[in-house]
Amino acid sequence: MGQAVKHKIQYPGATPYQDRHGKKPIAQLERRHVQAMLAEKAETPAAANNLRKRLIQLLDHAISLDWRGDNPVRATKPYRNTGTGFHSWEEKEIAQFLRSTNPAHWPTEQLP
Repeated sequence: MGQAVKHKIQYPGATPYQDRHGKKPIAQLERRHVQAMLAEKAETPAAANNLRKRLIQLLDHAISLDWRGDNPVRATKPYRNTGTGFHSWEEKEIAQFLRSTNPAHWPTEQLP
């Protein structure tokens, strides 16, 4: 499996940003640009924060390559996540899931 495929599996939310912003010069990225990208995901704070984490990694890497001298993403604040997360399934929900799916379609091995 190639690196690009692994990346898309591991970070599926990054692809739209890569398609829209991937060709832009990293040296011109400013805090306001980052805030605009994060604001697009404001309705899902966890997703916005995940994007922020990936952008921090990306810009830190750009600094290590001497492409930038700063990381404007670090100047942004994470969104407050007030959600409760996923609830644990009750036995009746597990039974309903098992009745509604075909075990032949379940994954049989873990991705690397």
